[in-house]
Amino acid sequence: LNSAMPQVNINFAVAHELYHIFYPLKPESTQGDIFVVDSYVDNPNEKMANGFAGMLLMPQRTVESAFHYFREIYQKPQELVIRLMEYFSVPYMAILIRLVELDLLKSPVPEEYIDVTEPEIREVFLKYSLNETLLNPSGRNDLKPLLLQVHAEGKALIADGLLSEYQLNQSMERIRTIAQKIGGTAYE
Repeated sequence: LNSAMPQVNINFAVAHELYHIFYPLKPESTQGDIFVVDSYVDNPNEKMANGFAGMLLMPQRTVESAFHYFREIYQKPQELVIRLMEYFSVPYMAILIRLVELDLLKSPVPEEYIDVTEPEIREVFLKYSLNETLLNPSGRNDLKPLLLQVHAEGKALIADGLLSEYQLNQSMERIRTIAQKIGGTAYE
């Protein structure tokens, strides 16, 4: 998990990746989530993963109930969406998209819902004493436990004859390289 991202983004990313675990790409498909932005948005598999994450984290009945309940409390449209964002612990755009999917907001979405900045979101979180930690990255470095887990799993695969020591070392080196690129520390 990229601990440089806010918790709401991590929650959505985990649900998104869970879809990929349940429905892996065919071998001839492009592997992973590394796409040019336009290709990523238009990729049907990624759209399905986002839809899955939305339905998993924001179930229809719960969203509808919360929307109607909070609509009575929060008069400003942006504040309502921000409160739902906090309630479901998802990114602002994720809840906005889910509200449109469930016809709780009509498409096209009015600009007042879209033109919301990160500082405005923080301001609403502070104003209503919402869980502001959801907006902050944890900064936690999980590289050491990750490498220990990969090493243990790799050793088990080597013992079963499914992986070579060379492949395990290459995989661990790739993890270290990626971690250094995103600001992690290469633990041994």
